[in-house]
Amino acid sequence: MRWERIISRDNKLLREIGKLAISSKYRRARGEYICEGMKPLQEAMRDGVQIRAVVWEERDFELKVQTEPQLQEKLEMLDCRRILVPDVLYAHISVLEHSAGPLFVCAYPPQPEFTEGRYIALDGLQDPGNLGTILRTAEAFGIEGVILLEGCADAFQPKAVRAAMGSVFRQKIYHMDADTLFSQCKIMGLPVYATALYGNPQSLEKVSLEKAVILIGSEGHGVRKENLMRCTASLLIPMCGKTESLNAAVAASIIMWEMRKWHTGTGSGLQI
Repeated sequence: MRWERIISRDNKLLREIGKLAISSKYRRARGEYICEGMKPLQEAMRDGVQIRAVVWEERDFELKVQTEPQLQEKLEMLDCRRILVPDVLYAHISVLEHSAGPLFVCAYPPQPEFTEGRYIALDGLQDPGNLGTILRTAEAFGIEGVILLEGCADAFQPKAVRAAMGSVFRQKIYHMDADTLFSQCKIMGLPVYATALYGNPQSLEKVSLEKAVILIGSEGHGVRKENLMRCTASLLIPMCGKTESLNAAVAASIIMWEMRKWHTGTGSGLQI
């Protein structure tokens, strides 16, 4: 399959890429999202992601691909459209301020099965950078999945994809409404803990996190009250000084580290 050359902004594929970059509704309707960069492309190919199109700036292609026979061979094996564009056109479609490519279109992964394990659930988290960081950290600490409730940022928005640093290809991502989450957890006997200052929160260090769902709220408002009332208990991350809260991604990272320690048998809770 040959490389096509496109020189017009009005090309249908390039217009679709532009829509994928800015519209979560369009991404969901198409079941596609975009990534950008040499390393993400190599990771996507390695991880078996379904790639539907690759767009490369012509001069960068000559430097990076035509001088690398092994990379060229891998690209030739992709069952997708392969496009070359001039630098001005690539700059028009790129989602990065400084990038020569490649930009590529990926298919959405299927919704994974929800089973017992350790999960982070996000309630209205709106910052895509925070979301991407949480996905990356979840993979690093072996968390079974990240659950996105209503009002969350799109995990396949370009900023979230960049922040995830390839973890978006591998980390299980679930889209649920709150009713489904709580009913499924009740069936499986999974406790759902909220990170909150309300009521009588328990210290994170004194709760078993071997199998649990931890609910983290939005940056500005925290866990929604109606969801907080349905949780098994609320958790508090012990802190010093006068700081009342942490960035959502930082809080999630601390919690996932504690969950990881329980999973490996070194959790602080095991020593209580």
